[in-house]
Amino acid sequence: MIATGTRATALERVCAAALAARLLSLAAFLGLLLPGTPVRAGLAERAAWLAAHPWLWRLGWLPGVLVALCDLALAAALVASPRLPRWPARAAFAAAVGAAAVTLPGQLRYAIALPGAALRALAGSDLTAFSILEARDVRWAFGLAPLLAAAAGLAWSAALRRVYWTSACTRAALAAFPALATAGAAALVWAWSGFPFWVAAGCLAAGLALATVWLALVAEQVFTQAAPYAALPSGAGAPWFPPARSGALGAVATVLANSRLVKRAAERVTARVGPPALRGELHDALFLASVVPVAEVRPLVPAHLAPAGLGADGARTLLIHAVFRHHRVGPRIAGPLRRLWPRRLQSVLAVPVRHQAEPGATPLEGVYLVSGATSSTPLALVARILYEGVPLHRAAAIALEVGEHRVAARVEPGGGSAPDLEAVLNARLGTRPPLPAPASELFPDWDALIARVAAPSRLLSSQPHLGRVTVTELALGLAPRECTILEVASLSSAYAAAVAGDTRPVCFLAPRIELSVWAQRSVPLGPAPDLPWPLPPGLGAGGERRDHFPGAADAGASAAAVPGADGPG
Repeated sequence: MIATGTRATALERVCAAALAARLLSLAAFLGLLLPGTPVRAGLAERAAWLAAHPWLWRLGWLPGVLVALCDLALAAALVASPRLPRWPARAAFAAAVGAAAVTLPGQLRYAIALPGAALRALAGSDLTAFSILEARDVRWAFGLAPLLAAAAGLAWSAALRRVYWTSACTRAALAAFPALATAGAAALVWAWSGFPFWVAAGCLAAGLALATVWLALVAEQVFTQAAPYAALPSGAGAPWFPPARSGALGAVATVLANSRLVKRAAERVTARVGPPALRGELHDALFLASVVPVAEVRPLVPAHLAPAGLGADGARTLLIHAVFRHHRVGPRIAGPLRRLWPRRLQSVLAVPVRHQAEPGATPLEGVYLVSGATSSTPLALVARILYEGVPLHRAAAIALEVGEHRVAARVEPGGGSAPDLEAVLNARLGTRPPLPAPASELFPDWDALIARVAAPSRLLSSQPHLGRVTVTELALGLAPRECTILEVASLSSAYAAAVAGDTRPVCFLAPRIELSVWAQRSVPLGPAPDLPWPLPPGLGAGGERRDHFPGAADAGASAAAVPGADGPG
């Protein structure tokens, strides 16, 4: 089974808080503070704006104070972290304390006292005192503060570079901290010689933005190392690789889909308000269910979940591959507007699982989504980020052709991480054939198999770093007697074959399934096995694209080569 992660550390929490404070500070500087700074040309105009908007000015400086406090907390977390070298971490702490001690008093004085000085200057029609006070406070708030922030950033980089570091962090640091130092120097020159202040303001805005990017890259490393991709060969934590020739959109989507920072932020939000409830229909739902030994699917199931064994000995279970078309699937709150939602094709690869929160408790049964694919990048990102246990990947193309006597499905990964599938099936019309072995040894008839395969009541996924198993409640309404039994004419799936081998699946087509995704709730993790199970051949956990995703090896076909394909979107 998949190795578990750990709960959030102090360094993770402080990194997230410092990043949020920097985003607020950048927004406040650009949206609230600029009109009251020397970027505005006239001294009288600045004084009039400050006198008219004193609380906007003070509110705009509040995120800067939060940044200083978060920097102190971040420096303390660096010292407390056992993974970081001791003396560089202590140097970073000393730099943060020195920067806060020098700059915080000046920033607070600038924020609190300057509007009052502007009001007195306007009342007495003498701006001399206001001009002197402004020049002094600008030296502190816009001169010394960026210079000391750049020095502290370099000290943090020295402490972090041996553990939480990448080449992107180096490039961001080389851009951010010189920009902050330039902004500080330009502000000091303005205060003494009348140098254009817009140079200092521009460098400061760029430095703040780049420093935020640098901290986001560092935080990404902190969160990623808490739950490394190599330990998650399946599910929502598996790495995303886009199809070949995805361009700039594919590059941006890859960053968002693989970001532990983005996912952790979404987890915090959805844990409180929950993701949107969904409603709609699935049309032309094709199901291929293979009976496989439980031992073959154990490596794909995360710790704290167990494959649901079938039969008297519980030694066998199902590997389910499905392809279906969305029909008015969207947020329940959208009501009739759901008919405007695009009818995208989607595929999923699932395993029945159960979870027992504690010994003696009634186990929860559901399905665990091993992987999935859609040709819509926005749909894949929204599902992957907002919904726990919905591991959609971007396919180059998906095609589903349903005729009276023949059904054809194809999922083309195009070199990406989507699970591949190519199947041609013949419809068995008229009287239903007997359920073939080995499925007949586990189910009494087709209706029982269809109900188990196509109508699960919940999705289960685990988040060890949050100490929980997430349960997504489902309602899938279908009539088993309306399903068409299919017989395999040809079938190819390198992804599924790595687990199921040459096992021949039982197949059927459900013309219409009513879908409702009600809510997500959390239950305790419960016990987990001590040792992980070995991965089956072809599903190495190293994160390499072609070894990790067998279907990605065949990257030759494009969306244009698939008739009836649901192409890029």
